[in-house]
Amino acid sequence: MVQEPLLLDAAMRGCVHRAIESYCSFKKWCVVALNVRTNHFHLMTSCNAFAIKMLHGIKSTATRALREAGLVNADRRVWTSGGSARKCFTPEDVASAKEYVINGQGVDLPMA
Repeated sequence: MVQEPLLLDAAMRGCVHRAIESYCSFKKWCVVALNVRTNHFHLMTSCNAFAIKMLHGIKSTATRALREAGLVNADRRVWTSGGSARKCFTPEDVASAKEYVINGQGVDLPMA
């Protein structure tokens, strides 16, 4: 690792949350569930987009929002490369994934 991991504080988490919601709205993607944690986020959408391209756009948008808000310096890495993107095929898959994103991450973290 070139830099120490970045831990998102309440202001950063709020900024990332708003950026993701705004980006999804712009793309006309429905946010089913979103949970921004200290070093990652979980997002569940209903959209017809290529998952890795979608993830790249979201991470870029969130990083830009953090920098524009003065919460992260221009030379600071925010996210690791890649990420996980899974598809849900059944109503049971959707319900399980939504439950995991909303309630499976531990204690709710405050956002500013």
